[in-house]
Amino acid sequence: MSSYLPFIKIDKGLATHQFHHKIKLSLLFILPLLIFLSSSLFQIDKLTTRSVQLANLEQLTHLTIQFSNLLHNLQKERGYTGIFITDNGNKFTAELLAQRKLARISQIQIFTQLKQKKFTTNAKFENRLNSFSKQLAELKHIRLQVDNLVITEASAIQFYNQLHQKLLNVVTTIVQLTVDSELTQAFSAYTFFLKGKESVGIERAKFSVIFTRGHFLANEYAELIKLKLKQNLFFHEFSELSSDKLQQAFGELFNEQVFKSVQQIKTSALVNNSINISVTDWFKVTTDKIDRLDLLAVKISAELILNASRLKQSSEQERLYWLLTLITVFIFTAGFGLLLIAHIHRTEINRIKEYQSLFSKSSAAMAVVHAKTQNILYANQSFSELLGYSPQQLSNLNITAFHRKRDITYILKLFEGMVVGEISIAEKVLFIRNDDEVFFADIFVFPITIDKQEYLASHVVDITKKLQDQHHIKQSALTLQMILDSINSAVVVLENKNQLPVYMNKKAIEIYKDKGDNESLWSLFKQTPFSYLNDTFAHSSITKEQYFNQSKQRWYQITSNLIDWSDGRVVCLKMLKDITESCDAKRINKNLLNENRQLLCRNYLLIEQERKHIAKELHDELGQLLTGIKLQADFIFRQTDKDNETLQIAAQSIVQATGELIKSTRDITNNLRPIILDQLGLIDAIKELVENWRSLNKDIQFELDTENLPHILSDDMQISVYRMVQEGITNACKHADAHHIKIILKFIPSSQNKEHFLLQLKIQDDGKGLAQNNMLNHGVGIINMRERTEALNGVFCLINRQKQGAEIFITIPLETLLQEELCH
Repeated sequence: MSSYLPFIKIDKGLATHQFHHKIKLSLLFILPLLIFLSSSLFQIDKLTTRSVQLANLEQLTHLTIQFSNLLHNLQKERGYTGIFITDNGNKFTAELLAQRKLARISQIQIFTQLKQKKFTTNAKFENRLNSFSKQLAELKHIRLQVDNLVITEASAIQFYNQLHQKLLNVVTTIVQLTVDSELTQAFSAYTFFLKGKESVGIERAKFSVIFTRGHFLANEYAELIKLKLKQNLFFHEFSELSSDKLQQAFGELFNEQVFKSVQQIKTSALVNNSINISVTDWFKVTTDKIDRLDLLAVKISAELILNASRLKQSSEQERLYWLLTLITVFIFTAGFGLLLIAHIHRTEINRIKEYQSLFSKSSAAMAVVHAKTQNILYANQSFSELLGYSPQQLSNLNITAFHRKRDITYILKLFEGMVVGEISIAEKVLFIRNDDEVFFADIFVFPITIDKQEYLASHVVDITKKLQDQHHIKQSALTLQMILDSINSAVVVLENKNQLPVYMNKKAIEIYKDKGDNESLWSLFKQTPFSYLNDTFAHSSITKEQYFNQSKQRWYQITSNLIDWSDGRVVCLKMLKDITESCDAKRINKNLLNENRQLLCRNYLLIEQERKHIAKELHDELGQLLTGIKLQADFIFRQTDKDNETLQIAAQSIVQATGELIKSTRDITNNLRPIILDQLGLIDAIKELVENWRSLNKDIQFELDTENLPHILSDDMQISVYRMVQEGITNACKHADAHHIKIILKFIPSSQNKEHFLLQLKIQDDGKGLAQNNMLNHGVGIINMRERTEALNGVFCLINRQKQGAEIFITIPLETLLQEELCH
């Protein structure tokens, strides 16, 4: 039987599947590879275009330098021309002719380079170059007019200014041809520098004419100021855009003497209106300044050429890097892709074999059934064990052998639906094992082709245990329902959205039926909004609230809890319980507790009154008698002669004994009722008490922190607090072996009512603490302190730390407050 399995074919056969699989694997690598090749070629083309543009820009940079040289020579020629015309041809005749020759040489060099044209430009560059060339052609005619002195100096200078501006426009156009932000910034800085240098040249020509003429014409002063502002603006823009090295070189120029000399002459002419200056000296010093600026222009142009060459080289290197990377990645990807495709193909074939092996060894019960005959072709070991047949027995059986005779018609109809694809899952199908034992199973099927014949591969899952568990759960739910119906509380489950009941026990159903009555108990279930519970409490947080129903005169408690329902919803479980009897019992206990407190308070009041009475009697009666005896004995001692020594000794002994009795009587009286408490009040009495203990226990450090009373305390309040302090210090000194005792007495506003005050007493020591047996018995002193506190409607707290001391914390209201408020 197992020999059939390796020849299982899906769709059109394993060969066709393998062929399609290879095509898919090939596309898996070819498509990403084509995308990478396209992007790499695009990057290489982009870098090639950039290299060409940078090479073109390098040639344009050299052309810009030639333009700068021509501009420099024409600027000098303009200065000579202005002086020559103004002085009627008497000055700078030879210099003007020599300068014209230099300008012609620069002009020839530029046009020679333009004829070779090893670079490309745009239409805007060509238009501006043509405009410059046309005006440059008129220079010959202007020179002839200058030689014949038939043109004014202003017209001549204006012509040169226009010619220079068009030349600068050509240079500015080159900036727009740059392809790198760094070069654009450097070219812009160079352009601003040339414009600033041109403004210096105009300034030289204008001042030369003025100094030759000997006075200012109208508006010349304002024009010179405006020219100076433009000059400063150009040089400022140059400083902002140039490199740090060029900025430093430019700054050093202004510290040179020639620049200072030019500035002095200009200041003298513009500010002091002193124009009696030699035009020869002026022209020489300004020419030196312009020559210094021209040297800096050479440095700027050299830096431009260097940057253009560096960027061109970098672009070519990057292009080469991309090309090598493309070749390497292509070779690596192609080789790796072929290896990976072969590996994936082998893995796919192995996986198919593994699937076939897993079908045989799978723990899931699986079988292959013929689509037409319903005979079993193959069944794995798990299927054999599930049905109780051996694999050899199953190969001779039909699917009808596993079902009851009365179910065969249903099973065949179900199988037919599986064959045509209408059914893929059949649930709760009854099977009969070989030993006639019955079980239920779910069947999952899918069609397969074996040797060009149609079969159904089926997976049979035994769900008998699952159905039994569901039955048990159902029985448990019924049992739970009986239990909930038997309790005397109403149990309700409300949904989230509309607070509609999802579940109600018997008691809750009875309440729900009467929900239309006035003050119905059903309204208690909706007292706490579900959204409030959902926002305030997390799952498993239980809230309890009590309500009084006027119509029934009963107390009820609502217990609420958020739970997860069986369908995944979060619902609110609520239980309504009648707690009237419990509330009555609590109220009775509370009344008894209040009566007990009143009795305790009355008891301690009577004790203190009795003590006060005894103390008064001892002080008034016994104290006076003893004082009288002492005075009489002292009188006898003083009246007796020295010869009667026996009588004097007896009288002296009576005086001493009476004095001891008076002291003892005073101590007893003070213990019964501290006199200072009645005389000075609670705070001073506690201070006196602490001082007495400090004098008796030198090795113990006492620390007292008290505040003044907010108002007068009652007599029973003062004596009770005094007794508690006294008892606390006594316990710490005699039983705790403490070295440090701290007493704090403060008065703070109540958290419930700021107009009411609380007395807070804290007694802390660093002794050995209370032993475990003392913690259980608490001792008489601790019990007295607790009873006194509770009698005053206060709260007593004892914190015991074994071998680390103990702390007593007492809070007493100075006005009548509920004890629950103190606990909060």
